[in-house]
Amino acid sequence: MNESRTLAQVPTGARKPLRRRALRAFQRALYWSGASAAFVRATPVAGATILMYHSVPAPETAPWIDPRNALRPDVFRDQMEFLAEHRNVISMTNLAKTLARGDTPSAGSVVITFDDGYLDNLTVAAPILERLGLPALLYLPTGYISRAENQWVDRLYGALRARTVDRLTLPGPRVSHDWDLSDRGVLRAAYARLCGVLIVADWKTREQLLIEISGQLSPIASPPRLTMDWDDVRTLVRTHSSFEMGLHTVDHTDLSAVTDAQCRSEIRGCMAELERETCTAASHFSYPYGRSSDAARRAVFESGICTAVVTESTTLVRPGVDCLALPRVESPASNTLFRYQTSGAHPELSMRLVQRS
Repeated sequence: MNESRTLAQVPTGARKPLRRRALRAFQRALYWSGASAAFVRATPVAGATILMYHSVPAPETAPWIDPRNALRPDVFRDQMEFLAEHRNVISMTNLAKTLARGDTPSAGSVVITFDDGYLDNLTVAAPILERLGLPALLYLPTGYISRAENQWVDRLYGALRARTVDRLTLPGPRVSHDWDLSDRGVLRAAYARLCGVLIVADWKTREQLLIEISGQLSPIASPPRLTMDWDDVRTLVRTHSSFEMGLHTVDHTDLSAVTDAQCRSEIRGCMAELERETCTAASHFSYPYGRSSDAARRAVFESGICTAVVTESTTLVRPGVDCLALPRVESPASNTLFRYQTSGAHPELSMRLVQRS
């Protein structure tokens, strides 16, 4: 296998719909025109924005991480420096206390969160946050931390990216297919279908399928360790006191796809592991993939969790919002969109204008 093949990218998703691309362009225009700042000054839109990050990989590890979950360190640094100078960054615990009092966070209030326990959260992101004095929250899937195991999506991405074989034949009722991965369109479709199967699978099923895929594709190299272990987590807690630890289930399980008993087991097991390994009792939760259900929310409530986040940006966080389904927005790579989305104008301004047009 030649070097150019090793470095080939795996297409990770379909091109964004024209409507979504037009909305993003519109939001950039709102920021640069000054409309978003004027809206915040003229309208009572106070409330907090919760930002979601995953990996901030160094160049040597970036090729092994699904690009949808990665943000370049220089972009992350620029975003954090902007927040430190122009926004009011608060911890999730302080946000929860503010909401409990019935108070509304000021416009431009931001909470920084990370999912999944990537090692670069310690080695890359934490020093930047420490230098700027910014608090953050890390949601940990404790089973992955205990095994120091790379996220399934990165294992799949890496196996496809470093493959030496282009034929992949898989049996089974949900995934049965024979793919010729030399065709870019087929590769895109295969990756999307496999992600769709793995996202709702339990850990054992994922492991079996990933082993089968890797065995057939015979990747030319193995990825480095991308996930923290418990020693790394304890180092983060000890050396970066502004980091809070949160819960993300044991095995990064889609709680909308499992039974009530499995929901409770994933949440309570995560709580117990985190407390045992760090002597920290966490009270903040992130639903894996942003997916929840009545059973999942009931299990979160029964576990005594204070806040839980979902992946959507329908409103700012203010009193009256369900604290067990707090809206969260994925941080964009575009600095213009980032500034707009943390200004206090998002999402109300563009929603109002689009509805009126």
